[in-house]
Amino acid sequence: LLNPFNSSAKPYLMPFEHFQYTFVNKMPLAEQQKAYNAVVVPESIRLGRDGLGSGSKIDFSKAHAPLLFMGGEIDHIMPASLNKTNAEKYQKGSSSVTEYKLFPKRNHYGIAAEGWEEMADYAYAWIQKQGV
Repeated sequence: LLNPFNSSAKPYLMPFEHFQYTFVNKMPLAEQQKAYNAVVVPESIRLGRDGLGSGSKIDFSKAHAPLLFMGGEIDHIMPASLNKTNAEKYQKGSSSVTEYKLFPKRNHYGIAAEGWEEMADYAYAWIQKQGV
């Protein structure tokens, strides 16, 4: 995650401090530690690099299933502005249903943090509206 061009085959364990900044910023320290202990495991450094190749090119004009982009206002790893830009690329390129929803005061871990029900309820209602 820090250097996707690293060719090491050794597993990488994200340090707690990096996880704090990237995923759980603004959450109480006890919740940050609980989240870290629950979800962080050693991972392949190569995983992050896989999305950088030619096989990851997106044809935004191609029809697709309904897409809901949910942005967190204080998300560091996927800033709300980038999330919105991605949604707009899909909206402009295709006639398929694409929507963007910003959630104030949410970080990247929003769907698993306190108050997650707001995001889940929105996503569920959106899915129902699509007839899926």
